[in-house]
Amino acid sequence: MTEVRVFDLEDALERVGDDAELLVELFDMFMEDCDSNLALIRQGVASKDQEIIERTAHSMKSAVGNLGGMKAHAAAYAVECAGREGNEEVYQSVVDVFDSEIQAFKQAFEQYRKSV
Repeated sequence: MTEVRVFDLEDALERVGDDAELLVELFDMFMEDCDSNLALIRQGVASKDQEIIERTAHSMKSAVGNLGGMKAHAAAYAVECAGREGNEEVYQSVVDVFDSEIQAFKQAFEQYRKSV
C-alpha cells in the first residue's frame, strides 16, 4: 500500500513543470486565502450550511492537491463529502482533521522553501 504523504514534492513539481519558483508562488497564493477559507468552512459548520462547506472544501481540495498536499487533499475531500451529504454528526471532526493536515502541510512546505 502506498503511503500518503503530507507533502509530495515530486508530484507538486511535476504539476508545475519542475518550476520551483512557480510552486512557491502558488503556495503563497494558496496561503493568502487559507485561513479565511478555513474560517468560512467553520462558519458553514456552525450554521449548518452544506453548500458553503462543500464548495469551500472543494476549492481548497483542488488547490492543496495541486501543491502536493496529499493528506490535506484527502482530508478536504472528507469535508467536501460531509458537506454534500449533510452529515452534521461528523462536520466538526472532519474539519478538525483537515485543519490539522493543512497545518502539517504548511510546515512541510516551509521546510522545502528553506531548501530552495
